[in-house]
Amino acid sequence: MEPVVCIVGAIKEEIAVIKGGMNVEETARLDYGSLWIGTWRGRRIALVRSGIGQIRARRSLEQARERLTLSLVVSMGFAGGLDPRLEVGDLIVADKVLAMPTGSPDTGPEPREISLRSPCAEQAMALADSADGKVYAGGLLTVNEIVYTPERKRALGERYPVLAAEMETHALADLSAEKRIPFLAVRSITDTADHELMNFSPMQNDRGEVSPLKAGWYVLTHPGKAKDMVQLRAHSQKASARLTRFVARFIESLG
Repeated sequence: MEPVVCIVGAIKEEIAVIKGGMNVEETARLDYGSLWIGTWRGRRIALVRSGIGQIRARRSLEQARERLTLSLVVSMGFAGGLDPRLEVGDLIVADKVLAMPTGSPDTGPEPREISLRSPCAEQAMALADSADGKVYAGGLLTVNEIVYTPERKRALGERYPVLAAEMETHALADLSAEKRIPFLAVRSITDTADHELMNFSPMQNDRGEVSPLKAGWYVLTHPGKAKDMVQLRAHSQKASARLTRFVARFIESLG
């Protein structure tokens, strides 16, 4: 079986441009998401929409691996900034990932850390100088729930040596290491450390994604939140565009 590069994003907004540009040859339903197999940027890839969170991410990658031989796993998606230097659209090529333990960030146990220093990460960072914006090498913190408030972001940023928080990378990195598959994680900032993110849990479906129907109802019943939703959408679009362009250049650099 010909090896493929597996690109994993949790939600459709993170991978929509890639999916739209793919020559899709095969599709499959996963327990928590979807799998598309085909070509993109001249290379055979498997594109996975995993759903939000570590359990969904790990299971979706397991199912992709059961079907295919994976030469590389690329985790791509959004992240919330914990470092005050980060702006919307800035990119992080992860050199390590920590899993957020249960308990308080001040009193909980030390997180589980996986080093992501690798030839893949070095190859990605080599593209930073020609990228359309800032690219940082640094750590990610995989959390169990969305970090909404500046106060919580500040506490996590002070407690852990990381740049941003997200919800899937540790599980994907752990499985990739277990199966000895090269791994790269790239994240784009959608909300900065000082930005209070609106709580969209009332709009989520059972896959952890925002339901258009629930979102519409939420706006009707909370008209004051419409501006926040427009801003979040604009930030997500900017982050997605930069992220996709960078991943595309990395895929092309594989030769």
